Amino acid sequence: MSTKTLKQHLLPRTAAVWNKIQDEPETADKLIELFYKIQKNTKHIAFTGHFSAGKSTMINMLIGEEVLPTSPIPTSANVVLLQKGEKSVILHDTKGNLIKLKGSYSIQQVKDYCRQGNEVLKIEIKDEYSSLQENVVIMDTPGIDSTDAAHRMATESALHLADLVFYVTDYNHVQSEENVAFVHEMIHKGKQIYLIVNQVDKHREEEVAFSAFRAQIEMTFEAAGLPSDHVFYTSLTALDHEHNQLSSVKSLISEMISKEGLVQENAQNTLISLSSDYLGQKEEDLELKEISADELLSQIGSVQKELDTSQAALKNLSDSISSVSADLRDQLDYILKNANLIPFETRSKAERFIEASLPGFKVGLFFSKAKTAEEQKKRETELFEDISAHLQSQIAWHVNELLKKKAAEHEISSPDFLQMLQDFSIKTDAALLHSSVQKGATANAQYTLTYSNDLSDSVKKDAKKQVLPLIEQMEQHVKNQNDAELQALFSDVSKRTEKLEALNELYRRLIGFEQLKNDVMELAAQEKLPDLDLAEWITEHPEKTASEGTLEQKQSVSRKIEKESAEKTHVQDQTADQAYFADQIAAASNVLTGIPGFQQLSASLRTKAESLQNKSFTVALFGAFSAGKSSFANALLGEKLLPSSPTPTTAAINKIKPPAMDKPHGMIEVKFKTERAFLEEISDIFSIEAVSAEDARMKLAGMKGDSERLKSLLPLYQKALSEIGSISGKTIAANREEYKEYVANEEKACTVEEVVIYFDSPLTQSGITIVDTPGADSFNSRHTEVAFDYIKNADAILFVTYYNHPFSKGDREFLKQLGRVKDTFSMDKMFFIINAIDLAGSNEEIELVKDYIRDQLLTHEIRHPRLYGISSMQELAKTADPLQSEFGVMKEEFHHFMNHDLSASMIQSAKLELSIAKQQLQSVLDAADSDQEKRELEIKTLTAQREKVLSMLNAATQNLREKQLEQEVKEQLFYVKQRTMLRFPDLFKEAFHPGAFGGSKSPKEVLEDCYQDLLASLQFYVLQELQAVTLRLEKYVHSLLSDAFKQAAREMLMHNGQLRTSMPDLQKIETPKIRTSLKEHVTNEEKQPLKKFKNTKAFFEKNEKKQISEELQEKLALPVSIQLTESEHQFKAYYGEKLREASKELNGNLVLQTESFYEVLLSAYTLEDVSSYERSNEMLEKILSAAGVQS
Repeated sequence: MSTKTLKQHLLPRTAAVWNKIQDEPETADKLIELFYKIQKNTKHIAFTGHFSAGKSTMINMLIGEEVLPTSPIPTSANVVLLQKGEKSVILHDTKGNLIKLKGSYSIQQVKDYCRQGNEVLKIEIKDEYSSLQENVVIMDTPGIDSTDAAHRMATESALHLADLVFYVTDYNHVQSEENVAFVHEMIHKGKQIYLIVNQVDKHREEEVAFSAFRAQIEMTFEAAGLPSDHVFYTSLTALDHEHNQLSSVKSLISEMISKEGLVQENAQNTLISLSSDYLGQKEEDLELKEISADELLSQIGSVQKELDTSQAALKNLSDSISSVSADLRDQLDYILKNANLIPFETRSKAERFIEASLPGFKVGLFFSKAKTAEEQKKRETELFEDISAHLQSQIAWHVNELLKKKAAEHEISSPDFLQMLQDFSIKTDAALLHSSVQKGATANAQYTLTYSNDLSDSVKKDAKKQVLPLIEQMEQHVKNQNDAELQALFSDVSKRTEKLEALNELYRRLIGFEQLKNDVMELAAQEKLPDLDLAEWITEHPEKTASEGTLEQKQSVSRKIEKESAEKTHVQDQTADQAYFADQIAAASNVLTGIPGFQQLSASLRTKAESLQNKSFTVALFGAFSAGKSSFANALLGEKLLPSSPTPTTAAINKIKPPAMDKPHGMIEVKFKTERAFLEEISDIFSIEAVSAEDARMKLAGMKGDSERLKSLLPLYQKALSEIGSISGKTIAANREEYKEYVANEEKACTVEEVVIYFDSPLTQSGITIVDTPGADSFNSRHTEVAFDYIKNADAILFVTYYNHPFSKGDREFLKQLGRVKDTFSMDKMFFIINAIDLAGSNEEIELVKDYIRDQLLTHEIRHPRLYGISSMQELAKTADPLQSEFGVMKEEFHHFMNHDLSASMIQSAKLELSIAKQQLQSVLDAADSDQEKRELEIKTLTAQREKVLSMLNAATQNLREKQLEQEVKEQLFYVKQRTMLRFPDLFKEAFHPGAFGGSKSPKEVLEDCYQDLLASLQFYVLQELQAVTLRLEKYVHSLLSDAFKQAAREMLMHNGQLRTSMPDLQKIETPKIRTSLKEHVTNEEKQPLKKFKNTKAFFEKNEKKQISEELQEKLALPVSIQLTESEHQFKAYYGEKLREASKELNGNLVLQTESFYEVLLSAYTLEDVSSYERSNEMLEKILSAAGVQS
């Protein structure tokens, strides 16, 4: 096929393939680029390979102008395309925009853009390059071995356009596995690839003959499919080097550029390659790899047959079971219908009975009363015996036979039931003889017939009543006997149905994919010319065009340092500026990137710089309900944003967050609870278990509420249950009025999980998110977990109490928890706010309240608190008295804490790492000055040292520390038990207080309510103690790791005095879910002491209360012990595993630091040219000086 014809075919086929695979944006974009490349016949020559191998320098040399930046660290952070044409620069940013730089620009500016990989993906540079032909594009790509993964991705995303690929590697790293793999991949994709071994001037013939060096390389790459004549050796510094083939590379480029059909040949291969890659990924996404349609159809047929068989068996068994009762009832009715209980001979006895039953019946003249009664009894007995005999023969025997037959038929083997059948008999009652005689009856043949029928029906009805329970029992036995088989069949049918549906769905996917695959590959492989209006397609999918504009440039490291150095006047002041310090360590990270052995330090410094530059803090507001948390938050924000807090159980979390690109100022998101979470909350509040909202609604409907709080909550939750199904887990946008409704209307509020408000203010602009938590006095377990999570993880805690009632019960419970865990905080992050200080009558009164609060805090071992008296209302109204309100002081100290104190440890760590980096870099330069003999000796010494240190690290074990941790768990929970028992009398007093015994409830009901309150308080107390233990254990694990680090660091320094290490930031330990099972272990036995209650007077005025309290404490000690034993097992397993994981992480980090340290020193003794290290050292010296770090 001619080049022209191939082009005519390629364009519509490429467009048609795009139509088929446009659902995958990355491949679709590549096809668009390929289409317009074919149309323009643009030839792309790509240079890729190692960073610092000389790619950019080679391109600069080829085009005769220093356009691209060169450096010993990765410089081209994006794909750069150089083309001859009218001077212009087009930037492809990360958002997909094409920006054509307007105005004049310098080569240095272009170089700076080449470094901005995070903002610029691709740069097109056009100029009057005399060395370039028209329609030829030179591509420079980031190094594929850069530590930045984005660099390799940028390279691989552009090479589909390349008609000619030069893979450039430096002399010392030619035969790496990465190089061979990349070359092999390009060959597999049909690319014309050549290997350039640059810096050949480094070759030393005395070390290895060049012929042997070349033979080894050619053999290695020939195995990957690269011909030996595709390997070139170059030097860009020693142009006259005997092995330099740079001129041959230039000749090859000229030859290939002039080759007809180069673009079309590559485009054809690329179209197939892109199509194959897309289909391979699609096949993997659809989970269709190695699946045959024929085998799939066979499986579907087999499963369908199995399903048919199972369904038939299930139907037969179900029909058989359901027919047992109906069949027996039908046959019973048949027996009863055909039973003749009063034949002709019995009717005469019936007539005689009727006669004796009538008024006026009399026998004899003398002693007639006794004789009459005797005669009546005789006639009754005669009739009853006859009826009973007929009942047995006509009904009972037949029924017995029927039941036994059915029992045998259904293989009922229950001895009890079979014995029951054996013993069963139908009896009748003589009373029926009398009750069947109608009022006003006469003794004649006509009525006797009527009476016989009535009596027969009554006896049959009574007999049926006796038989039906047996039939029901038999049906139940049949069900029970077949239950396992029935359930197995149900399960089998369900599984086979699911399997069949899955196989059918898989088959549909397979057929659809095979059709797509055939269509795409026919188009890609020239087997099919599509019916496509190419002009219309081009109109619908035009090539992207650039619009004029600018993109903010980042200063290069060297110029930035020069500028900052020139501006530096007060080092100490600037070091305190975190933004400035972050810039310095970011610059240091850039300097260290690419220097062998400094990658870990560079990455660590970069992470710290990003953390300091992109500060994000969480501030948690705590306090009892109505303490003024929301109004205080409004005062901080400077606007009345949050409405009043709702009741404890309906409280949702309110978050005020900084706006984002897709979350503008003023946007409010309301997130609803999931149905499951809502049911768990109902279970926690009302002590019921419900499997669905409807189940919960029905159960709540039957409740009255044991307390006023529960009574008020019942209608709210009943109403909410009818709506939770439609809103479960959803998030909606709301305006301010709607938001207030979700907070103020308790029926709605109880369904809300959290509300997020995006609000722009000076506070949020500094990266702070305010979290208004549920009240501190909520005993709701969900609220307790949320509160604890924020106590643990919030960057700052603002506790708000109300001036008129500081430290309510809820306040005290929260402060107890703060007191338990405060020592686990890395720093004091607590701020205490007394709200509504304007209510004070005098300054003396304010000081009195403050002293009281300080004393209360001291009881919880919270010393030297940050304590501020403020008036939120006056602050919002801007009427606060500055002599009384401490709002301004609080804000100043709070901002200093957030912006300085929180980052102090990170800054200190960064300074240590900068110092280590400078020391190691200087060590390289010192080592490079050594003579050859000393170098060889040092290499041996350092190599032996490294092995010893690594051996020491690898031999380290944590057995002792694991045992220490287990002992710590045991001791912590032992003291929890002690504290719980010491606290028990107070919990008892709070539950069994005089106020509980007023009202209409009986003493027994009140005692039960008080007992349940005691159990709830006891469980809550234990939960809080266990939560505190988790923080102590986390701190203990970190202390064990710190000890391990210090011990390892000391031992490492003993091997080499310069081997300084820094403690890494280890993975955070998540708090385990604590299961509070205390109530589950409580039985009726524990509340036996309550039986000693006599009356209220004796309980409170005599010694009865103390006696019951002590006995309850003794009884409840066992459930507490069981709970703590379970927690001990949980904590030992959980924190033991966390210790092992963190120890492994720590050890691995120390190994990396060791490897990096020795890599740096060992490389120093093999360096010939240290100029790049000297430049880096000078730059780092400036950074250290600017950052105020001692080098």
